[in-house]
Amino acid sequence: MRLRVDRLGAVEWAVIGAVLVLIIAEAVAFQNGLGPFIGVVALGYLLALIAAYLLYRYHRSTESSITGLASTLQTVDIFRDLTDTERETVASFGERVRIPAGQARGTASEPGSCLYIVLDGKAELSAPSAIGQITVRIAGPGESFPLATLLGSGTLITTVTAMTDMELLAIPRFDLLSLWQGNPTLGMRMYATIADILGNRYRSTLAHLTTSAEQALRAADFWANV
Repeated sequence: MRLRVDRLGAVEWAVIGAVLVLIIAEAVAFQNGLGPFIGVVALGYLLALIAAYLLYRYHRSTESSITGLASTLQTVDIFRDLTDTERETVASFGERVRIPAGQARGTASEPGSCLYIVLDGKAELSAPSAIGQITVRIAGPGESFPLATLLGSGTLITTVTAMTDMELLAIPRFDLLSLWQGNPTLGMRMYATIADILGNRYRSTLAHLTTSAEQALRAADFWANV
């Protein structure tokens, strides 16, 4: 952080110095009768200098935003095994989006186009069944969905609906897959993380179903003996 502050200060002082040099040169030119010609050249140079400086500030602001977002991604399940540099790379592909409560972000059986990272709010992931939609899990800050978009053909197996107003980081599926192709080591690491996450979710779902089945059997046995 200290290095960035110093670099930014150096650029600002360079701009101020250039402007002062232009002012002095303009004054000397007027004294020697070259004012009009030198004035046009100096004005053009000054405008170019200001444009370059504004572009520099925009670039630094964007870079700072990506760095801050990458820091946030440290707590995200799917990115937990990445380095800071790798998180910055992934974050550069993302776009912050806000969605209102009740809006869907992906429907089961449709192709997925983005991986979403929950920055704020909660989403319900549900799957279709003979009796209607069944809630599979609730995704909150630090979680990602739908992982199915990164597997195989990318066909979704759940429907995602915002339970509250949400802020998400949307990362295009194509960009992530292209990143993995260009960096197989990173891709394999993320696939291993995805497999671990899906394994934990499977065990959790299985435990929930087992508990529900046991409760249903106890209830059926109770009523059979009434």
